Amino acid sequence: MLCHMKIDLSARFSGWLTVLSLVLVPAARAAAPLPDASKVGGFYAGVQAYTFNKDTVFEAIDQTKAAGGKLLELFLWQKLSPDLPNVVVDETLTPEHIALLKAKSDAAKVKLINGYIGSAKFKEIGTNEVALRKVFDFAKKMGFQSLTGEPDESQFDALEKLVKEYDIKFCLHNHRKDEKKPDYKYWDPAYTAKLLQKRDARMGVCLDFGHVARSGIKPLDALKTLKGRVLSVHLKDVASLNPEARDLPFGQGVSDIKGILTELRAQNFKGHLAVEYEHFSDKLVDEVRQCLDYVRVEGGKLQLAATAKAGQVPTGFKYEVLVMGDIPEPVFLNFSPDGRLWFTSRRGYVWTYDLKTEEKKQIAHLTVDFEQTPGQPANERGMHGIEFDPDFLKNGYIYLYYSPIVEGGKFNQISRFTVADNGRGGELVAGSEKLLLRFPSIAGFHQGGAMAYNPKDGKLYVTAGDNNVSGNTAKFFDKPNQAQKLTEMQGKTFRLNLDGSIPKDNPFVNTPGARPEIYTYGHRNPYSLNIDYQTGRVYVGEVGFDRKQDWEEINLLQAGGNYGWPRCEGATNGTYGGPCPVEGALDPWFAYGHEGGASITSGPFYRKNTGKYCFPAEYQNGMFYADYTRGWIRFLQVDVANNRVTNSVPFARNCGKALAMTVGPDGALYIADYAGWFTGSANDKIGRIIYTGEPPATASAKP
Repeated sequence: MLCHMKIDLSARFSGWLTVLSLVLVPAARAAAPLPDASKVGGFYAGVQAYTFNKDTVFEAIDQTKAAGGKLLELFLWQKLSPDLPNVVVDETLTPEHIALLKAKSDAAKVKLINGYIGSAKFKEIGTNEVALRKVFDFAKKMGFQSLTGEPDESQFDALEKLVKEYDIKFCLHNHRKDEKKPDYKYWDPAYTAKLLQKRDARMGVCLDFGHVARSGIKPLDALKTLKGRVLSVHLKDVASLNPEARDLPFGQGVSDIKGILTELRAQNFKGHLAVEYEHFSDKLVDEVRQCLDYVRVEGGKLQLAATAKAGQVPTGFKYEVLVMGDIPEPVFLNFSPDGRLWFTSRRGYVWTYDLKTEEKKQIAHLTVDFEQTPGQPANERGMHGIEFDPDFLKNGYIYLYYSPIVEGGKFNQISRFTVADNGRGGELVAGSEKLLLRFPSIAGFHQGGAMAYNPKDGKLYVTAGDNNVSGNTAKFFDKPNQAQKLTEMQGKTFRLNLDGSIPKDNPFVNTPGARPEIYTYGHRNPYSLNIDYQTGRVYVGEVGFDRKQDWEEINLLQAGGNYGWPRCEGATNGTYGGPCPVEGALDPWFAYGHEGGASITSGPFYRKNTGKYCFPAEYQNGMFYADYTRGWIRFLQVDVANNRVTNSVPFARNCGKALAMTVGPDGALYIADYAGWFTGSANDKIGRIIYTGEPPATASAKP
């Protein structure tokens, strides 16, 4: 079931911008927006390569990756690689060397985001706009978001002209106050704020907090003085306000990193922050990792706090509570062909809700193996998924995924039952259960539990978790873990005929020793499963491991696919560090960082429909997904030509903690809100989000 509920209580995602060239050169293409995958603790975070200034750019990329950084800000006089020690990374870099550099960063999945222009280069350029343009041309070729440096004020007009033309930001950097250099003024936030006051918004500052502190200025004061002009940050924590004070891991010095992050969040900071060390250490990678981990944890806390604030649905939408109270632990929901909403409880209940009469009715209460106290042996076992036969209105067949009480062992099973009166009755027909599949539940954790019928191939798809206890980390990294064994049923998805028999085209039917039910393997906790009924594509929402560096995934199932767990998580990431070691492991269709706590619930692939609450075009042909821990629902925009996620946009907050979502025949998005932690809660509810084209109103509750 829900490793993510446990996490919740324990601390529990461009286009072309064309600007008229003032010198009649072709318009430049703006750098592509950064993906949410580049965020750490809600911030675009990485490293300034000067941290590794004794090494080459290639080595800096490797060390940034090892430290967990997603972004790297270059300084434009560093050597390229150990094999090319005479090649300097600057505007003179050849196309061949640019290709090598991009290939290196792409392979490491470290985005090169910015270039720092040295003061010597600015002196060399002087008022030569042609020379300055070469630097911007290089930045465009590299896909930089911005450039950084300390030009002379006489160069600002030329810089602003090129900033507008190329749509590349320029960030004015600050060094510390130096009594030996009385003409140097960029250390003073008030001075730079006034200097930039009438400049283009893409002319701002790269605020170096180490030098701010070393200048005797409180970092928060500098940040507030420059509010609206901070485009990037060099984040440092210094041991003292002494001009020569050493850099320390975040939280150990006097820079108030927590306060800085809080103020950046309050200012809606959208730039990048780069961890930078100016002093050499033989533990640089480890200390940079500590810094990024600090941002991950404290930024994650800020994210969670932000989601607790009011803010529900977009204009034109409305959130409604349909059923609330006396429905302990609702976990899955689905619509029967006659338009009734059905939902299950982990405790073994099956209910229906009639949208016309607004009546809730109990259909069944199966005896299930479940515990009400977290940490007990059964833990996440109980009732889970629910699905209907395509001929439900003729045969009354319903499929339930649950954990029965069986002597001699613990199991999960899928059974078919008959609902009285061809599905219209109010109860299950006694003795109608037909067992389709039963498999061991080794431990009561990571049950999976989702189930869906695919009308494109007429098969029933089922998910099963790996059953590992999160605290038992040895199993997660053990090569013979059951998720990778085709002889075992844990950590898999299954594909069945509706009578429980094995489809002849299942991928492992003819593999000696393999369980023929298996469709895919290498899963951790594939808790939610959704089918795009227009294409027949099957998606699985997979709850990630509990550490801050782990990933939440939505996987697009491919017959016979290995999704890498427990050796891999996220896109080509090894769970123990480094690249994914499982040959042929499939990358997720979409993923985002676990960071400050997360637990994904994949939702429906929303298509245009005829329902009276059908969502507008901007929320069609894409997928809704939720995060149980963070309490939000987002929408994945998809390029339908190649089924590629192009963006993730916010949709709803404070509409319950979604454990399951589906689209109703009326076009509304229905949500199972699991508010209780194994004990049930008066706040457990079923709700929906409808589109009316009118401004949203306060949520209503129906008893």
